[in-house]
Amino acid sequence: MWEFSVGLYMISLWPDSLFLAAAYGVVEAASTAFFGPLVGQWVDKLSYIKVLQLWLLTQNLSFIVAGGTVVAVAVNQCLWSCCCAFDSGWNHLD
Repeated sequence: MWEFSVGLYMISLWPDSLFLAAAYGVVEAASTAFFGPLVGQWVDKLSYIKVLQLWLLTQNLSFIVAGGTVVAVAVNQCLWSCCCAFDSGWNHLD
């Protein structure tokens, strides 16, 4: 469900292009391919309880960062408009 909502949110931020959704997919797939084996080897060396603790910590920190980012963009629309100024030209920054 999260994967689907992230794509929809990115499309709503930049409705004329699928660039953000595509970039997210590429970064996610590349990081999984690159870090998957490394993390798998590291996890095999740890106990089951330690793996669960680290997974929960990582998941909670990820949600905090993602939530903070969404709130920051929602509260301050300038964050997004300045980052994507190239989409509609530089005229709106005058």
